[in-house]
Amino acid sequence: MRKNLNGVLLMGAMVMALLGCGSAFAAAEAPTTAMMATEVDMSTIYGTYDANGCILEYMVATSTGSDMISITDDYDTSYYYCFNADGNVLYFIDDYGMVLYLEYYGDRIVIKGERIQIHNGTYYKVSSEQEWIYGSYYQDLGEGGISAEIGFYSGTGEDYLHLIGSYYDAAGEFTGIIMYTEYGDMYAIDEYGQTVSIIYNGNSITITEDYAYSSRGLYFPGFKGTYQKIESFDMNNVS
Repeated sequence: MRKNLNGVLLMGAMVMALLGCGSAFAAAEAPTTAMMATEVDMSTIYGTYDANGCILEYMVATSTGSDMISITDDYDTSYYYCFNADGNVLYFIDDYGMVLYLEYYGDRIVIKGERIQIHNGTYYKVSSEQEWIYGSYYQDLGEGGISAEIGFYSGTGEDYLHLIGSYYDAAGEFTGIIMYTEYGDMYAIDEYGQTVSIIYNGNSITITEDYAYSSRGLYFPGFKGTYQKIESFDMNNVS
């Protein structure tokens, strides 16, 4: 999201020693001087990329604060964690010591160096409207509805989810801080420890799990369901 690359771990040798990945790193092709372009704004790297249906998500791993990517193909999702960066070239490793590096060019990411080469290639960034999660959403319940708002607190940098709605005479409201797991999943947790799980679909969000039981009236159906985006926030509209 808006995070910068300060979280990137610049201790590649230590990581490789801990994970026993020296031989895997040797298999990664060394980048050439021509690839070391630094004119690209690296703060814009976060988001979703596509390579003929193979989806790459560039994000921050909450558990470590370092950058990570997930690559989803027709068979599986693979996760890689950044351990070094040099200009627009970033090095990643998975839990099994597999190393790859990527080059970032603003509108696309080029993956190179993966030993089995399944994910090598060029990934093009999805439109900014799709990758920008911040905004207001709405789910129609027929005899009522639920409004959702996702933004971030400028003071702390934390993302939040606010839900408020009604169904006949029952009402519900929930506000929680959004957490991101190391596998790219999202959930919001309120001050009482209640949680709801979130999937971001581009122009909508889906609440898949709802454990905010005390945040709603007796006959309120809960917060599960898909919410369509009705407005995107810009940086000046976020608290």
